[in-house]
Amino acid sequence: MKKVLMIAIPLLLIGGAVAYFYFGRQTSPTFAYYKTVQAAKLGEMDEFYKGFTKKSAKLVRAVMVLSEASGFIPNPTRYLVYGEVLDETIKKIKTKDEKVFELEIPEDAEDDSKEPPKEFELAIVRVRTGRAKAHYILMVQEDKQWKIDAWRLERFQKDPRYREFVLGKKAKK
Repeated sequence: MKKVLMIAIPLLLIGGAVAYFYFGRQTSPTFAYYKTVQAAKLGEMDEFYKGFTKKSAKLVRAVMVLSEASGFIPNPTRYLVYGEVLDETIKKIKTKDEKVFELEIPEDAEDDSKEPPKEFELAIVRVRTGRAKAHYILMVQEDKQWKIDAWRLERFQKDPRYREFVLGKKAKK
């Protein structure tokens, strides 16, 4: 009996750890941001691109190739937003209008249709680089992982109405 327990307990602990890391661990937007930044700093570009949504990764890859090809910016990753994460906001948005992920601000989603509202999660990670003002990093969940959404980031940063819609309040500067 003692031998069975000595074998069973470690197996249960190992099985629990494997299950936790494989199934149960959900990364935070902050962790996903730092992982993407670290990949860029180490020059692991494939891992770096995995930190972006599929649509954004194509855009970022194209910008990187153009920057390197021009010769003016030999290592464009050093101009990315690296810094201290000040805070993260995760916003659940219930809407019947999937334009919440498009560049347009969705109209009021309340209508009389029988279709239940869908729930989307957006995250905004606020990063400060040195003494510069804080930068917003817009993130969405794709394939159950938080990814940077560079495709919609410009609109989010420049359009206060869009930013207020996503945050549900006046954005911090």
